[in-house]
Amino acid sequence: MNNNQLNTKEITTIGVGIAALIAGGAVIYQMSTVFPIPGFKYMMMAPYLSMVIYILLVKIGRRSALLYIGTVFALVMVVMNMFMSLSIIITTLLSHVTSSLVTDPYKRAFVSAIFFSGYTGSVALLVSKYLIGGVFMEMSILWIISVGIMCLAFASFGVVLARKMMVQLSMYNYN
Repeated sequence: MNNNQLNTKEITTIGVGIAALIAGGAVIYQMSTVFPIPGFKYMMMAPYLSMVIYILLVKIGRRSALLYIGTVFALVMVVMNMFMSLSIIITTLLSHVTSSLVTDPYKRAFVSAIFFSGYTGSVALLVSKYLIGGVFMEMSILWIISVGIMCLAFASFGVVLARKMMVQLSMYNYN
C-alpha cells in the first residue's frame, strides 16, 4: 500500500471528527446567536474546534493530516455555505504552513490546532468583510485581528484540555 494513502481507520477517524465538529459547531452557533457581536461565535467555538482538531491530528499522526481534515470539512460545509467552505480552506492552508516547520508530531498537532482556531475567526471575518460585504464592511481590521487573538487564547485552553483528556483516557486502549 502507498504510504500517502489514508487507511480505513484514518478515514473513519476523519469522518467521525468532522461529524463532531459539525454537531458541536451547530450547538455553539445556536448559543452564540444570543450575542450579535461579529466574531463572537468564533471565539466561543475556538476551544471546541481546537480540541477536536488536536485529537484528530494526534490520532492520525500524519504530517498532512490537517490538509485531509480541512479539505473534507470544507467539502462538507460547501453544502451549507460557500463562503464558510472558502474560509475553512484558507484557514487549513495557513495553519498547515504555520506549523510546517515544527518537526515533533505532538508539538505540530498542538500548534496546528491552536492556529486553526485562531485563523478561523480572522479569516471568516475577512471573507465576510470583502466577499459578502453589507454590514460586514463596517468591521475594522483592528477588530478582526482582535478576534483572531482572542480565538488563539481560547484555542490554547481547548488544546490543553484535549491533552489532559487524552492522558486520562489513555488507560483505555480500544485498539
